[in-house]
Amino acid sequence: MLFGTLATFQKRFGRQFASRLVLDTFAVIHVSDELFKREDVDRLLEQVDDPDGQVVSDLAARMAVRLRRQWVEFSDARPNRAYRDLFAEVQRGYALFDELLAKSAEQHPDNWQLAASLGGLRLDAADFHLARHGDIPLESREKVLVEYESKRNAALEALQSATTKYAKA
Repeated sequence: MLFGTLATFQKRFGRQFASRLVLDTFAVIHVSDELFKREDVDRLLEQVDDPDGQVVSDLAARMAVRLRRQWVEFSDARPNRAYRDLFAEVQRGYALFDELLAKSAEQHPDNWQLAASLGGLRLDAADFHLARHGDIPLESREKVLVEYESKRNAALEALQSATTKYAKA
């Protein structure tokens, strides 16, 4: 519905809505517990002008809040099918926004906010990885901890990059 309205507006008036307005509307029409779908995100990014990567950064920040809320609220739930589905969905969400932020950061190498968003998202994803493996047998924990450390280090590298870029700005 949103995308049809945007297309009609552009056709009728020959211009686009401001990117911030489109992003805010997109976030509002998705219910608070719904994770953004890849197709919807791709369509959104086609509709907005994002010359400096700020739209991707803002969208990822909103999604990170939803992702974290979902897995923290359900971390005490019993391991059943809904629980496994939730964690798979959250994992897909982190992967989607990691990909989008990394691509946007590559396109805008001097944007410290993108690097900071990427680092924060990766740190949340590392915490999620550790939390979802919290009840594994002791003999398997070493592998999980090594994976966690690798993910955490990637997040810290992105945050260090953001700090360096910020100091140059």
